[in-house]
Amino acid sequence: MYDDRFTMLKSELNGLPVDAIDAMLCIAELIKTASLLIGTDGHFETGYNLLTIAVDYAELVTEIRDRTTGQGTAQE
Repeated sequence: MYDDRFTMLKSELNGLPVDAIDAMLCIAELIKTASLLIGTDGHFETGYNLLTIAVDYAELVTEIRDRTTGQGTAQE
């Protein structure tokens, strides 16, 4: 992940837990809520936005873990 994307995600998702286990619980709740909203009349866009947040959050937590453990990932 490029540093500018990493910095942006850290800023946008500031305050959310970055511990992998805690993050997985939050991401699961985001996905459940998004699924409910997507299937509800008039709330598709909100549900889709929640899914986008869940993806960004998962990407951030993975990148933090990789950088902390020194595993690193190939830049896209």
